[in-house]
Amino acid sequence: MFKKILLSLLIIFTASTTTTMGTHALVSDSATLGVSTYSTGSVDLKISSTGEDGSFQDSIDGFSNVTLYPGDSVTHRIYLKNESSTGALKLSGQAFIEQVEGELENIDPTKVSIKFIKVDSDDPPIATSNSGLTTWAGDTPKSFGTTENFALPADTTQAYDMVISLSSTAPDGAFSFSFIFSGDYTTLE
Repeated sequence: MFKKILLSLLIIFTASTTTTMGTHALVSDSATLGVSTYSTGSVDLKISSTGEDGSFQDSIDGFSNVTLYPGDSVTHRIYLKNESSTGALKLSGQAFIEQVEGELENIDPTKVSIKFIKVDSDDPPIATSNSGLTTWAGDTPKSFGTTENFALPADTTQAYDMVISLSSTAPDGAFSFSFIFSGDYTTLE
C-alpha cells in the first residue's frame, strides 16, 4: 500500500513538473548580446607661441634672456590646442626648476610666482591662482582650476597669458624652469 501511495505521489509530481516546465517554455524568452567591440580614444594637447595654423607642437622653446627686477612681472602669451576629436581636456601644469643661482638658491615660494590668464575668448579673462614657483614644482601637476573654467573642448585653441612675477623683496640671482602642460580627458556638461 505504501508503494502505491509513493508511486502515485511520484506520478503526480512528475506530471505537475512537466506541466510547469511546458508552461514556462511557452511564456518565457531570451535575448543574446553578441560580441561587442570598443575602440579607445586618445587625447592630444599641443602648444604654440604664435597660435598660427601649423605652429602647434608637442614642445616649444622656452623664453630666455628675460631680466626681472624686484617687483617686476613679465607676461608671455602661449596657445594650447586640444587636437582630440572628442572630449575636453581639464588643464593642469607642473614646473621643473632647472637652475637657481645667487641668493635665490633656496627659492622662497613667495618670491617667484606664476599664474595663467585665459584670454581671447568670448568670456572675461579668468586667472589661475597666483602660486609660487615651488608650488607649481610639486610632486604632481597642479590643476589650473575648475573644469568649467579651464577645460579645453575638443578641436579648439585657447590663448593663455603666463605671468611670472618677482617679489619686491626678492634677492639677486637667476632661475630657470621648464613647464609641462597636461590635459586630462573630461566631459563638459
